[in-house]
Amino acid sequence: ALDVSEVTTMANMFKGYNKLTRILFFQKETSNLTNTKGMFNGCSSLKQFDFLRSYFFKTDSVSDMSYMFSDCTSMEAIDRTFIEKCSTYI
Repeated sequence: ALDVSEVTTMANMFKGYNKLTRILFFQKETSNLTNTKGMFNGCSSLKQFDFLRSYFFKTDSVSDMSYMFSDCTSMEAIDRTFIEKCSTYI
């Protein structure tokens, strides 16, 4: 597993990666994360985004989530709790 506990930005991390179909997020520590702008922008094959009850993915410190799922035209499912936590940014 990739440890991202010290990561502050994931901006454009998967941008344009159109072979990505599903995200399962297991990371327990993301409190340093401040920027997820365009993280999945253009991931046109992304169908499912599951944060496993999303309490693992802390968004309290994130100040920019703009365009995070922009052009994810195949999206079928996203964790509702995550949407409720971040609805002002997405």
